[in-house]
Amino acid sequence: MSESRLRLFSGSDDNVQPEAPGNKQAESAPGGREANQNTTVKVSLRHILPLLLDASLCDRTWLSDFLDDEIAISADLFDVMESYREYRNRVA
Repeated sequence: MSESRLRLFSGSDDNVQPEAPGNKQAESAPGGREANQNTTVKVSLRHILPLLLDASLCDRTWLSDFLDDEIAISADLFDVMESYREYRNRVA
């Protein structure tokens, strides 16, 4: 099993060099899939929601890097979320 790598950016670092696209090695994603920026991975909301909630509550900077990314959700979940948003706006 390959070790996952997470690089944290803590400020300016003049020693960090971007990797050339041709030199990038595929990393293994959960479930043995090859991971890269063009790969999509299906995960349950049960798996990802606690992680996103924690990252948001802790104001993790990396989360803002993905704010414009699109996600796919079921139509049912979308309808429930829209109804909940409208409910919250009426209550507030």
